[in-house]
Amino acid sequence: RTGTVVGITMASGNLGNAILPIFAGIMASFAVWQYSFWLIAPLFAITTVAMWIHIPPSNSESHIRNDVTLASISNGVKQLTEGIKQKGIVRISMIEILMSIVVQGFVGFYPVYLITVKNVSATVATTLFGIFFASAILVQPLVGILQDHIGSKQTLFLIMASLFISLLGLFWATTLPVLLFLTLLASSRAGTPVINNT
Repeated sequence: RTGTVVGITMASGNLGNAILPIFAGIMASFAVWQYSFWLIAPLFAITTVAMWIHIPPSNSESHIRNDVTLASISNGVKQLTEGIKQKGIVRISMIEILMSIVVQGFVGFYPVYLITVKNVSATVATTLFGIFFASAILVQPLVGILQDHIGSKQTLFLIMASLFISLLGLFWATTLPVLLFLTLLASSRAGTPVINNT
């Protein structure tokens, strides 16, 4: 269940990205913004204690000393080159480059497009834009679960199809519910790093 684990791990980062700035903003309104760093300190302490308890100590006898030699570097470069030459690596890299170009174009202009072409207010546009990013918290674990059940290729195809359908649908969307639906559909792109990292 590697996909599920990677999806949950990535989603937890997005959850932090979505929630912590809100708390930092609240803290900054009552005191100086530097105090907001103290919000995170207890989380680091809890994580440290949890890791200390749950990760077993290493057995010094099981470790083999790795000396860095020219032969070991050469062997590492050879293994890396062989790994990159695999068909799957080349394909996923090309797909990720294509998806990144498309998504960067979308992200760069989506609020402006909504305001100028779809005639929605700036508040609605920025809310939809925030939903696009916040929905990654749900998308990434779901993509991981889906990947574990139906496979990487099928899941990636569904993500790509969802993204392109949502982008095409934006041309004809006229109501807020449809724009919301298409925004959520486009946010499926947040699942591609789960597949890539797995």
